[in-house]
Amino acid sequence: MGLIQAYSKPKQKLLPLELNVASLLACAVNAACLALINSGISMKFLVAAVSCMIDQQDDIILDPDNKQLLDSKATLMFVFDNVKKNIVACHTTGTFSQTQFQESLLKCREASSQIFTYYKDMVKKYANVM
Repeated sequence: MGLIQAYSKPKQKLLPLELNVASLLACAVNAACLALINSGISMKFLVAAVSCMIDQQDDIILDPDNKQLLDSKATLMFVFDNVKKNIVACHTTGTFSQTQFQESLLKCREASSQIFTYYKDMVKKYANVM
């Protein structure tokens, strides 16, 4: 994946490496967002990425580890904005039903609130330092 985000003044580019594991991709997206926050660049909205998997028993597991991923039949990663929690990006692998996709989307959207709270806490913590 080549994620390129350009801003008018000054231009900044982020080029995360291609990552095959959804949880690592989500981590890279969240780290990139934190880096942009830290840089002080004006953004229209923040983004938060959340990954999940669907296992062989059709259970949805948020932020799966490598051991859990061995039992996955699908992985999904969603990126949400902090304004309306709309989907900014989605990356999936494997097979799943439309119902499983919607359930995964709802669980990941709900979990994104914790990431946005984490961003807010980090800004509060380091606002005096920056």
